[in-house]
Amino acid sequence: MVDEGPSAQAWRTSSYSLTGEACVSVAVVAQGVLIRDSKNIEEGPLVRVARDPWRLFLTELGPHGFSNTW
Repeated sequence: MVDEGPSAQAWRTSSYSLTGEACVSVAVVAQGVLIRDSKNIEEGPLVRVARDPWRLFLTELGPHGFSNTW
């Protein structure tokens, strides 16, 4: 079994988040993507998202933000 816990992952945080504390961190795992708050990386909650919904989210987000207003 592969460890998919937070400490075993290669986490990425956007370079646009300045000090890295105003953003989320993302790690790709076998079952999808893990997302966490960059301010609370040790104790904070994790959100796991399957790959297809994550791809859809990134497509909607686009290179400059959300394309649709709700």
